[in-house]
Amino acid sequence: MDSQPPDNYPVVNTSVHIKEYWLVFVFLGFSVSTPTLIWFITHSPVLFGRSGSLMVLFAAAAEFTLVNNANKKHILNACRAKADQTPWDFSRQDSMFSFIVFTFALVGTFIWGFGDFVMGR
Repeated sequence: MDSQPPDNYPVVNTSVHIKEYWLVFVFLGFSVSTPTLIWFITHSPVLFGRSGSLMVLFAAAAEFTLVNNANKKHILNACRAKADQTPWDFSRQDSMFSFIVFTFALVGTFIWGFGDFVMGR
């Protein structure tokens, strides 16, 4: 007997309004504005490099928000499945924001590690 679920089980395609991601927007805004403001205010390569750590921190907070929303969706889908209802699929916005947050974290890591060298220490 196969214990794996089928790859093509029925799900309801959902579309989440962009307003539901306001906290992710806030964290991403802080993430990108921190190194930008530090560079334009101080022109210090050392502080710019250190601002990468704050960029990663805010990107991690955005990712935590996305994971928290995914956990809520998993719990609600378990309740739907138990009630013989069709579970909801993840929206395109979920995938898009996960990719954006991952990209911000990678850029922040690069700035953190090499920002002072790139900006002319």
